[in-house]
Amino acid sequence: MLVMLPAHMFFMHINYSVGHEAATVIARMQHHSIKMLDLLLVIVVLYHAAFGIYSIIEDYLENNVVRKGLTIILLLIVIYFGYVGAKFTLF
Repeated sequence: MLVMLPAHMFFMHINYSVGHEAATVIARMQHHSIKMLDLLLVIVVLYHAAFGIYSIIEDYLENNVVRKGLTIILLLIVIYFGYVGAKFTLF
């Protein structure tokens, strides 16, 4: 994530012509390597976010039932956003 996020920011937001012209973005997104890098970024970001929230749940909640319930909800949310991210990235 330390390498991929700055690269994404550079290619999408800092370099104006690459990230803001629709034709350029569409052409770049057609390459399989860019699709795989974006999918990897989605996976890494979701893992990072889920692990952080899971750590907070484990540290601050003592009730096992509530912990397990929130962990299941968190897992379902991550699966949903992973599906949406993969769908938008690959198709």
